[in-house]
Amino acid sequence: MSKSSKTKRYQSPLEAYPEYVKAIGMISIENASLESVLGELLGVLLGVHPHIGHTLYFTPRAAIARLELIENVLPLSIAKDEELTKRVKAAVKRARAAIGKRHDIIHSLWAENELDDNAPVTRISFPKWGGGDTSITELTDLIRDYRNLVEEVAALHEEVQGVRGFGYRSLADLRGLDKSS
Repeated sequence: MSKSSKTKRYQSPLEAYPEYVKAIGMISIENASLESVLGELLGVLLGVHPHIGHTLYFTPRAAIARLELIENVLPLSIAKDEELTKRVKAAVKRARAAIGKRHDIIHSLWAENELDDNAPVTRISFPKWGGGDTSITELTDLIRDYRNLVEEVAALHEEVQGVRGFGYRSLADLRGLDKSS
């Protein structure tokens, strides 16, 4: 190749579909928000400062192991309130599903679908070569689900503190500690 020839550098074909790029990025961002409130929930379940909850929650590198921390602490923390326990378990179950979907999305090869103009983008999941056409609606629905879960888990914090029999009693106590440090 001569020096005057220009070598085309690699660039993802998804760059031509900014709505997909934005949605995939937002899924990653909303996942981080969900995991943050789950870390705080772990702290609330343990009756410790939210920073300690985050530290414990994010110590395991695997997302499913982090959710198992909450599942294992839950019966020891608020078992006396069966209804609240069921709601926290349901939120964790939905978080597990959302995080699993995020994993599939983030760890897929995204490509332009050259065979179908109605589905411009496809994803390939390795090692089984699964995946397939992915609509922007599927991605934006997951973003909405994440946002709803963040709100739901955050709302559970105060209820859990009210039921738990040890540690900090209210978010006001925690906020007071934050100001003094």
